[in-house]
Amino acid sequence: MLSPTTTKMKAKLLSVLPLFLFVFSEVLGSTHADAGMVLHARVLDARTLQPVSGRVQIYLDSDVFMKREDLEYGEFTEQLREYGWYLIKISAKGYNETTDTLWVLNDKRPSINRDYLMNPQTFSTAFSNNIYFDRNKATLNDESVEELESIVKFLNENPDMSCEIEGHADRTGPADYNLALSEDRAYAVFDFLLSKGIERARLRTFGYGSALPKDDDDASSGSKPKNRRVEIIPFKNSPEAIFPVFDNICFDFGTTSLPKDSSPELESIIKFLNENPRATCEIAGHADNIGSKDVNIAISQQRAESVVKYLISKGLDGSRLKARGYGSSRPMDGNATAAGRAKNRRVEFNVRAI
Repeated sequence: MLSPTTTKMKAKLLSVLPLFLFVFSEVLGSTHADAGMVLHARVLDARTLQPVSGRVQIYLDSDVFMKREDLEYGEFTEQLREYGWYLIKISAKGYNETTDTLWVLNDKRPSINRDYLMNPQTFSTAFSNNIYFDRNKATLNDESVEELESIVKFLNENPDMSCEIEGHADRTGPADYNLALSEDRAYAVFDFLLSKGIERARLRTFGYGSALPKDDDDASSGSKPKNRRVEIIPFKNSPEAIFPVFDNICFDFGTTSLPKDSSPELESIIKFLNENPRATCEIAGHADNIGSKDVNIAISQQRAESVVKYLISKGLDGSRLKARGYGSSRPMDGNATAAGRAKNRRVEFNVRAI
């Protein structure tokens, strides 16, 4: 039998238990609600810096549609609660579309501010709709090469113009595979234009996976040929539009640790990224052709990751950096000579957004 004192204590505990459970549930609820990162954004005319009314669309992991919102006053705020890769697409009448990507990997960065500068349209937003690819391929066909020759001619005749190269995929594969495939397609066009003498600083490459289909995919016909494409969008050069070009970091055969002479170039990329907080960067690792495909993919990935690890150790946000190993698939020089192979064992810095 319980004593009177024990009985009173038990009754008191029971009386406050509902309140405790309510407070505990509120704490858990607020923790979930505050997870991820809050994006505060303004949409501005690139010339006048005045607000632009338009529309924003947000996707998660390139496939999952999250939100569509009309922007009456040229600004929006969105809480990105889920961890993953976000694609933000902004459109407005009379302006070229603007896109951005954000990685949300943890809760360490509670908010971020972005100004999206919209460039007025001066002519067609894309050169051509004819650069298509076979399923699971990133190889240019004869028809695409003919079209690209006309783009080379245009860029040579208009040195004040640059272009954005957007790679896309259909939805027949996993999201991460489609993203990589779309990047490879963009790089195929990028490499072709480079081989024709177009300056690297005038070319931007983006891979959007299957996030922006030209034809709507559905369960019965996810493989739409028009979605396996590259679109090339011209824009007029400006100090903000030209992407910087950094020197490559070259590695000795079979090594993945950073060379001792790489510090100056690494400090340059750190300085640039600190001065341009909107900028993101792909760290692209490469290998020569000595060894198997799997070994070269692994060693090129490790080279890229060693650079990313160093940049993070210097205070850069890892969500702004992406390491990817290309193996020996994108040689910079021939592999027939030792000098050529030395140039191919490298890491490149590909700035994605400013």
